[in-house]
Amino acid sequence: PISSSDGTLASFANDQTPVTKWISISNAITTLTIDLGSATYVWGARILFPSSQVPKTFCLMSSNDDVEYKVEESVRENTITDVNLLARFTARFVRIAFLESTYLVYSV
Repeated sequence: PISSSDGTLASFANDQTPVTKWISISNAITTLTIDLGSATYVWGARILFPSSQVPKTFCLMSSNDDVEYKVEESVRENTITDVNLLARFTARFVRIAFLESTYLVYSV
């Protein structure tokens, strides 16, 4: 399952179609959290952003308890739509924290 910190329908972020997308309520700090169900080895994440809503600053985080999170990789001054993060870690929860954007919302 996936959830968003702003209560929006997060499942659009990782469904099987490129037609749908998740959109946040605003450009305030917002997170998307994926519960993998059990501790899982993660060797990277690919994130696709629409060209009209590329976030400037965001990070990939991990947790085993959904309370305390560790930053695995941070991105600053981002300008690209197709981001490959190659952090390697084991965790049950994987979170993307959107921290800054020049647009009104975040979208994945």
